[in-house]
Amino acid sequence: VTRTSAPSGSRRTTKFSAAGALSVMGQQRLLRLLQLAAAFTAALSFRAVVPASCRACCLPRYLPLTTATSMHAISSTFSSFETQLWPSLCSRANLRGDALRRVYMRNNESDQTWEAHSSGMVPAARATAGLIVLSLLSTVNQWSRSVLFYVVDFSAAERPGLSGEDAVKMFMNVDLNFDQAQYGILASIGFAAFFSLTSLVAGGIVDRVDPRAVLGLSSLAWAGAMGWQAAARSFSDVLASRFLLGFAQAFTNPASYTALGKLYAPEKRASAFGVYSSGVYIGGGVAALSILLIETLGWRGINSVAAAIGAAVAIGAFLVLPSLPPSGAKAAGASSDDSAGTSAAPSAGTSAGTSEMREAESDSSIDSTRETDALAQIEASKDAILPVLEGLQELFATPSIRWLLLGSGLRFMAGFCIGVWIVPFYREAFPAEIGVRFALLKASVNGIAGAASAAGGGFLTDKLSQAEPRTPQWLPAAGCVLAIPFWLGTLYADSLELSLAALFVEYLVAECWFGPTIASLQKAAPPGAQGLAQGVFSMLTLAGNLAPAFVGYLVQYSDIQLPEALSYTVPFLYISSALAFLVAGEKLVAQPQRQS
Repeated sequence: VTRTSAPSGSRRTTKFSAAGALSVMGQQRLLRLLQLAAAFTAALSFRAVVPASCRACCLPRYLPLTTATSMHAISSTFSSFETQLWPSLCSRANLRGDALRRVYMRNNESDQTWEAHSSGMVPAARATAGLIVLSLLSTVNQWSRSVLFYVVDFSAAERPGLSGEDAVKMFMNVDLNFDQAQYGILASIGFAAFFSLTSLVAGGIVDRVDPRAVLGLSSLAWAGAMGWQAAARSFSDVLASRFLLGFAQAFTNPASYTALGKLYAPEKRASAFGVYSSGVYIGGGVAALSILLIETLGWRGINSVAAAIGAAVAIGAFLVLPSLPPSGAKAAGASSDDSAGTSAAPSAGTSAGTSEMREAESDSSIDSTRETDALAQIEASKDAILPVLEGLQELFATPSIRWLLLGSGLRFMAGFCIGVWIVPFYREAFPAEIGVRFALLKASVNGIAGAASAAGGGFLTDKLSQAEPRTPQWLPAAGCVLAIPFWLGTLYADSLELSLAALFVEYLVAECWFGPTIASLQKAAPPGAQGLAQGVFSMLTLAGNLAPAFVGYLVQYSDIQLPEALSYTVPFLYISSALAFLVAGEKLVAQPQRQS
């Protein structure tokens, strides 16, 4: 690697084994990926080959070992990257200035590419490819977590013309013999508890390592969880796979939003976030369409397909996304540039030959100083990234972030009330019309209206926020208010078609909030805590799951019927969320602007 040390063109050769260090890093990553894949393969093979009588005695000892091996592979990857490979890379190379940039960017990207990363921008084609593959990952992610809702039927025994063998093939609850209460655990807390609690840790990890590596590892992990679910032999197997699914998928959103924040400039991020979040609705629509494949593939086949596609998209995301250095690494690189430029200036008047001779003579005498400088850069990189507890304190000390998170939590509650109870409502209100036609119409509501609203909300925010900086908060607030009459129309329509039409419009106006809200959080969060902010945002899903439980309590233990309960709770949550977003907008305008 050579660097220009003076405007006159003098050059110095810096000797280091960057290729060897990078080879070590690549080998370690590959080894950890193989360990992770081997652990899940072993788990699935164990359940497929070992008889149930033997499994009963050795599974309690075998499962913790398998899980520990998988989790150790993940944690060791992150730990070795941060504490061993990256410091070794810097110290062995005795890096300064653009040498630090070149090695971190795998020594195959130009200085302009690093500057693009540092400013939050990359070439448009690369950024678009990253957005597409991340949106695909979001879609398969949501499909994987939602497919459970469509492969159970607790009235299968009463369906005419459905044999017992077909019911076992098509419906998980019939095959594994679990009831509605156990299904409720699988559909809510079984996933949401691990997902929400892990999101906080995931956000902190994303701030410390390359989000591309996090996405690759975690996505392979939740694809493995889906494979485990496809091979399940009992309710306990499904519950354990849901735990792992929630744990692994908790990394996807913080890593994806952080990656998009590095790929796109601030004025384009709301659009990118909106397109990415549309995958939530498209994935929900794909899950609804799983009804059409259940007779052919069965519930195990559908889960297996989701696992295979998830693994393929995970590998594609890792290959398509560029290397995305953590915020601290960029800060260290920038500071080293400044020091390099300052030290280079005095030699501007010397000739190229004299400069090379003097630098060659002095190389041996300043090796220790350069190594100290490299280690200091590493420490500065780590110091620039806020520890989790300190980051949380700074996040919640910012009024705009508090109000944004409050509005988001209330909005999650309203959305989960609709998502959890809308199908039971339709089964109760229109019992004779729930079938393939309903699945297609419901998929269009999720996949078309929801995705269009999510993407459109981001585009509108980017277009209008230049003239009115409070647009990212006003738009979600307006969506909440406008959705209320259409939600009431959904509940009290006289026919299934009118009800679904009202629900379509409700999704179209209400689901515009993701992109603007994520963009506002990234704008308000400290530079070293964007991933942590996304982790806290994802944690709010645990609070969101409390609202559907409250609705169920009202219906079960009072005289209030389901339509009436939903007509009270959802509008109240919408109005409360709108007020919180409006206050957040005022706080953001008054807040000093952070550097993006």
